[in-house]
Amino acid sequence: LALLHVEEGNVDEALRVFDEILWAEDHGDIEVQINCFGLLTRLAVRNVPGLHSRFSAVLDACPAEYLHAYPLHNLLRLCALCHTKRETQALTQGLAAAAEAARAHSPHLETIVLPLALAVRDTLLGDEGGVARMQALRGPALWREAAGSEEQRCFLL
Repeated sequence: LALLHVEEGNVDEALRVFDEILWAEDHGDIEVQINCFGLLTRLAVRNVPGLHSRFSAVLDACPAEYLHAYPLHNLLRLCALCHTKRETQALTQGLAAAAEAARAHSPHLETIVLPLALAVRDTLLGDEGGVARMQALRGPALWREAAGSEEQRCFLL
């Protein structure tokens, strides 16, 4: 429902759904956290003000050492860390370690997901090199490796 409001440009209603329904639920549920990160990231790329406290609340509920098996979830969490100007090193190091460990059976983690995560981080932190790297990695065929639906990955565009 909140995403529909975002797409229709009704930001206030999307934030109401976040505050009263989505984030009013179990804060310890990783899927709730990921849905919150997804919604807030969509709002952030639309330059909606006042998201810092909401991103912070979700990050505070998310275990710092947690690395999700679903790459898109880690990318969304990385976006939240960047938007709140929090440390990203632990997550990017975790992604690098996961990519190395999975090299033999999931090479896309090393060749696509990790470079994409680093480019997203650098872009959100204002590094122009990050934008160039994201453009070099551009393409639905590549980004499918980050998992999620095309709709869920739209923040990468």
